[in-house]
Amino acid sequence: MKRGILISSGEQSELFMYGPDTLVKLFRKGVSSRHVYREANNTRTAMAYGLPVPALKDIIEIDGREGIVMEYIKGPTITNILRKAPHKINLYAQKFARLQADLHSISVKDFPNQREFMENTIKSSRGRLGMEITEKILQLFLILPDSDRLCHNDFHQENVIFSAKGPIILDWQEALRGNPIADVVHAILVQEHPVPAPILKNSSHYFQLHNKYRKLFAKLYQKEYMKLTNISLSQISDWLIPVSTTRLFTKVSLEEKEWTEKYIRRKMAGITD
Repeated sequence: MKRGILISSGEQSELFMYGPDTLVKLFRKGVSSRHVYREANNTRTAMAYGLPVPALKDIIEIDGREGIVMEYIKGPTITNILRKAPHKINLYAQKFARLQADLHSISVKDFPNQREFMENTIKSSRGRLGMEITEKILQLFLILPDSDRLCHNDFHQENVIFSAKGPIILDWQEALRGNPIADVVHAILVQEHPVPAPILKNSSHYFQLHNKYRKLFAKLYQKEYMKLTNISLSQISDWLIPVSTTRLFTKVSLEEKEWTEKYIRRKMAGITD
């Protein structure tokens, strides 16, 4: 069976229809097989834990590109919902926080180790941030507590679909076993990074409004998550720099990496002043 209609396109992959209730996520040439199989294995593991994920059906190759065949989930993402109903921001920020808190309540064994991943990626930042700053970040990270909870590690509005059978969480490629506060910080940083508005992209005024709205979502989400789990602002603050540093080596855009580097340097300057 050949791929069908293109559904969406990203930096590393494209989604195509592959049947009436099936999608194929085709990775771009150059994306490693290790990358593809990590997402497939993490998705299978999430399925085994009974989590709300699209069912993974197969791993295939089309036109020299590896792909993951999965269940097609019908429904809007949180981004789609809020684009049409921005007044529902508080409601969906709360739903988002509750869904993530539910994930974080699960103790797991079968996902990659967050601590090992973060330590290695922080060390890899020496060439970009310099030896001195990197060593200070590593010291900040190594005193933080470890845990064994399920962390999605790419939890944002586009990765949650509200289907007829309830919310479904997409894109498990980066999932880890570790401290859930790091996962929360990752979600906050996604919203903190300014992005072009979906309409009137050349309007600086609309750009500012759009990003204020994103930050408001992050604020409401964080408030609800803290209420649900009793974590503190200081605990969140402790993870900001280490998690930011790992984002220099994940699948974010070059522009976001540049913004993140400036964010890290600004935060580190505040610590050392």
